[in-house]
Amino acid sequence: MAGGVDFVIVTALEQERDAVLRKLPRRRKLPPSDTDIHVYYSANLPVTFSNGITGIYRVIVLSLPRIGRVQAATATSDAIRSWSQLLADPGRRDRAG
Repeated sequence: MAGGVDFVIVTALEQERDAVLRKLPRRRKLPPSDTDIHVYYSANLPVTFSNGITGIYRVIVLSLPRIGRVQAATATSDAIRSWSQLLADPGRRDRAG
């Protein structure tokens, strides 16, 4: 997947995930992976900065399969492993549209 990932949001409950997704334009469920049990959603969030420059943040959202500290740690670890090679460089200058 090209373009990098700017944010990964992990929610405890599906209802929380759904509330986040309702705020994100053109969200879509990503195809399942053979190496990760989690269901991921992706959205491109357009932004306009105070100086008028526009850009797009790529957001990934997932919810925990069950509530608990171990499940939260595992889901976070899995998300980092799945998306770390695509995490955006915070210093990158190609956000301007």
